[in-house]
Amino acid sequence: MQGRSTIVISLLLHALAIGIVSYILIIATVSALPHFPLAGKRNFKLLLRTQMSLDQYDEFRSEKMGMLVLLGSSTFERGINENTLDSALRANHLSLRPSNSAAMGMFARMNVNMLRIMLASGIRPQRIVYGFFSDELNGASKTHDNTIDSVSAVTGLKSKSLINLLQSGPEALSTMLNTGTFSMYNYMLNHAFNETDHRNLYQQLIGGSGAPILDSSFQFDRQYFQDLVDLVNLCRDSNIPLALCNTPIRPNIKSVLAFPYAHRLEAYRIVEQLATSSGLPLWNADADGLFGDGDFADINHVNAGGATKFARILGERITEWYAGTIHQDVTDSLPSPVLPSPQTFLVRRMTTFTPYYHGN
Repeated sequence: MQGRSTIVISLLLHALAIGIVSYILIIATVSALPHFPLAGKRNFKLLLRTQMSLDQYDEFRSEKMGMLVLLGSSTFERGINENTLDSALRANHLSLRPSNSAAMGMFARMNVNMLRIMLASGIRPQRIVYGFFSDELNGASKTHDNTIDSVSAVTGLKSKSLINLLQSGPEALSTMLNTGTFSMYNYMLNHAFNETDHRNLYQQLIGGSGAPILDSSFQFDRQYFQDLVDLVNLCRDSNIPLALCNTPIRPNIKSVLAFPYAHRLEAYRIVEQLATSSGLPLWNADADGLFGDGDFADINHVNAGGATKFARILGERITEWYAGTIHQDVTDSLPSPVLPSPQTFLVRRMTTFTPYYHGN
């Protein structure tokens, strides 16, 4: 009996030792992974971007620099070369450092949630630029990522204290076993590969092909617009200056089935109403002559050269804004779409766009 007891105790001690070593390895791994958030699969993308911003905020504060946060979807995430923008701001002697917190599929609603988490985590951006594009208000769009709701904002970002690492570290690390989450982590840490013109197979696989949705339907969604109004109100209530920037679309249209091009002017006008009534800077990077077809990787995402050009344009606008100029691009600065011939103008569904805006 004594021999059996000794074996049982030995097994228990070995199991305890294995558990302790496993936890130590988990804590060490989570702590070592750059910008890794203590998040589950559902809110990983949102909290990863927030953790990256928090880490940058601490870095910028140590340099006594203000933080310029870029919010928006993939057109802004892939559209702005952060290093080029940083160099432009430094060259103009602005005490601002950029943090590109935009992410694929993240339109106004998710950006509002992320900004709330940022504020709750102690991040105080000096200024914010929100990048939107023609599909921002399209209820028929399949580009909106609605998998994350307001629950994420309540959950918030956990600090990497020892107790949080012990409690949430294993679950957070387990999300990396999911190929989608692992790919997303690599994609975001590499700035969406917006500095790479010719992506290799690995980069294409984890970043996606960028192929447009083949549906030109457009339905103005009042809730999507209200989400944008909520972002404006949150920035105003938090005393954070906000600017709106319309991201570019490839000038020449190959097929209107690929994107609701026919509604780009109408979509811009409703955001213009919001900007002018709220006194916000409004910058139209989709204006005629700024970008050519060679600046694009696909219909609405610029390539590496386009991202460098876009960053320089944005740097000029931010410099003017920093100096006190509220520049607003009105609708006559938006180019008329170059439509295909009638034979190829195949539109599955087109609905009437009705501008709708109620003031704050």
